[in-house]
Amino acid sequence: MTHTTSLANSFESGISRPTCAPLVSEQAFQRAFFGVSVLLFIVSSAVTVLWCNSMSALSGMPMPGGWTMSMAWMRMPGQTWADATASFIGMWVVMMVAMMLPSLAPTLWRYRRSIGRVRETLRGRLTTLVGLGYFFVWTLFGLAG
Repeated sequence: MTHTTSLANSFESGISRPTCAPLVSEQAFQRAFFGVSVLLFIVSSAVTVLWCNSMSALSGMPMPGGWTMSMAWMRMPGQTWADATASFIGMWVVMMVAMMLPSLAPTLWRYRRSIGRVRETLRGRLTTLVGLGYFFVWTLFGLAG
């Protein structure tokens, strides 16, 4: 018996299919999605604050005009350019997630809902890929700047 036939038979016999199961699943996934988003935000915010505190402990270099440039942005003696770049990318990504995730999460959720006819596991993967792509592009902008 096909799905359509079984559905038609259930309507004819007065038995309706339970409609709350997909809704409960969707609500559970939504809570999990936003819970993970909040956890990522909290962790990235905490790491950003700790990183800023460690940078403020470094002495600065006096600059013309009376201001001081943080030594955190300078390549340290013996540090390779690859090490300095990796340090910058780490700081940039953590800060970017803390700042941009609160506005990106609802957009990702709407995206996930817009591709509703796709398998559940594929929906999650596509949503994750879009989020990672978003942060990847901003990482490239950070490196270019």
